[in-house]
Amino acid sequence: MCQDIADRPAAHPGHAGVGFGFGFAMIPAMDAALGALPPERAGSGSGLLMTVRQFRGALGVALLTAAFLPNPRTGRRTRTAPAVASGTPDA
Repeated sequence: MCQDIADRPAAHPGHAGVGFGFGFAMIPAMDAALGALPPERAGSGSGLLMTVRQFRGALGVALLTAAFLPNPRTGRRTRTAPAVASGTPDA
């Protein structure tokens, strides 16, 4: 049975740990990616990485907004991922 989003807890303590983990992992990943480039290409590589990060963030916000905000036409929430995956209709 699909729960309403309002009935779910706001955050799980593990989410903060995952966020910090990704944050600390990005620094070595960026260093490795830029370290593989010759010094004269470091500016281009940095620009490309920043563009990808900005696009990824905007896409994530758009997908979360589409998945969890109410439909402006009907006022009902859209299906959440577990309901879509299991094929159960929203009540």
